[in-house]
Amino acid sequence: MLYNHCFDCQVDFENKLRIEGSYNEWVSERVRKSKLDWIKDQKQEITELKNQKAPEFLEQFRPDGYSVDKEKWQMNPKEFEKQMDEALEHLQKLEDSLK
Repeated sequence: MLYNHCFDCQVDFENKLRIEGSYNEWVSERVRKSKLDWIKDQKQEITELKNQKAPEFLEQFRPDGYSVDKEKWQMNPKEFEKQMDEALEHLQKLEDSLK
């Protein structure tokens, strides 16, 4: 399902790459793309968190199985925004190093 074909087809594909000597390059490219996708997801989550007024999280603490409580955080908005900007800068540097 990961590669949109059956397992046997994937084995044949990887075997062909090994015979041609390009398997390691293919694996390296897959890993690089995976890292870039992870960085993209992290940047999106940080941006969404940064745009919230005060972060709220829903936690299920009660044993009834369906009730949730809101957990609110008190924080310094300027310090929080600074930390989010630093995190985004760091992720951008990581992304640039992988391109």
